[in-house]
Amino acid sequence: MSAISPCLASGAAPSIDPFAQVADAFLAPDHCVRPLRDSAGGVTMIPIALQTVSPDDAAALPTSMEDRFRTAMRKFTGIVSLVTSCTADGEWRGMAATAVTSVSLQPPTCLICVNRDTTLHSAVLASRRFCINAMHQDHHDLMWSFTSSRHRDSRFRSGRWREGRDGVPFLEDAQSNIFCEFACSLSAGTHDVVLGRVVEVMSRPDHDPLLYGDGTYLKQAAR
Repeated sequence: MSAISPCLASGAAPSIDPFAQVADAFLAPDHCVRPLRDSAGGVTMIPIALQTVSPDDAAALPTSMEDRFRTAMRKFTGIVSLVTSCTADGEWRGMAATAVTSVSLQPPTCLICVNRDTTLHSAVLASRRFCINAMHQDHHDLMWSFTSSRHRDSRFRSGRWREGRDGVPFLEDAQSNIFCEFACSLSAGTHDVVLGRVVEVMSRPDHDPLLYGDGTYLKQAAR
């Protein structure tokens, strides 16, 4: 499995001289390491890989704006979550998502993006509750049923699922569980942007999230 490694060494962030950083980047040859200078004269080495696109590669790139946008967004690597909710009849619903983020700490608020054609969308509107289950590396085998509507009936059949607040299911051993009440929503294209007020949070002590980028599940680099 691929690994994602931090570019900068751990420790206090330097005060960056942006002009020196830009100059170093433009002067760097392909696949080299250049210094990132701070205002105090310290130097941190960062890898810079400048790549060119051949005519053959350029011809294979997607041409429509939708395809180019989809390709670009696949490069954004982040933690995978399963967003869950329940219907008015108490039936569980869920989908895999990377379009999840925090919005505010005062009050604690989260944001999810949900396609209006999904069964989760109607469940969230009906129950006005949802849970963001951030995935741990342990949960790689759970993902296949939540990423395809063809396997919808297999969801929740494996994993340590429990019924939580107001009937919303949550994964007991998830990296984190963030329980939310519906606050408001905004329509954007095919999706609704849903804001939720955080009402409860649980986290497991070990930190090893399941990451996703460019169509591949990834593991964070060892510290």
